[in-house]
Amino acid sequence: MLRLVFALLWALLVAIFAVQNSNPVPISFLFWRVPSISEALIILLSVLLGAVLASAVHFMTRRRRRKDPEEPPKSTPSLPAPTASEAKTEAQETSSSQP
Repeated sequence: MLRLVFALLWALLVAIFAVQNSNPVPISFLFWRVPSISEALIILLSVLLGAVLASAVHFMTRRRRRKDPEEPPKSTPSLPAPTASEAKTEAQETSSSQP
């Protein structure tokens, strides 16, 4: 619910910023030129494109994590060597369990 509130607040701030900057401006990108387009339209399209790209990266990363489970650690920690009394007790248990 908190994310929805922040998303709506962000959308409202972007909309206010875009409406206050509605002057026509020329745009040129590589070989593509637009003689006059509203700044508000450019701002809104830029925000929309950024949201789509961020969502795509998020979902691709999430999918990759689900697909590739974490690898086990390369080295497992070794157990400490049994003490002399533990070794003696273990030897007695194995000898008494045999018929």
